[in-house]
Amino acid sequence: MRYITMEIQNNADGSATFPSNFKTWDDINNAESEFHKVLMYAAISSAPSKGCVLLTSTGELLRSEFYEHPVEQVEGESE
Repeated sequence: MRYITMEIQNNADGSATFPSNFKTWDDINNAESEFHKVLMYAAISSAPSKGCVLLTSTGELLRSEFYEHPVEQVEGESE
């Protein structure tokens, strides 16, 4: 079985992007290491929401974690 890490970023305009390529791993420990590396940068990202998912090659979701960074509105602006 292989493991897949996928970085996901949600943008202010509502779109979702995948900033880095999907990465595949033979070893769960290396996959977990990459998962946490992505989250390290997601924690301080300026994107409204950014995180990572860890999947098996059969599509099973092992982990998913995201950091939310709400965009603060300037006083007087409306949604």
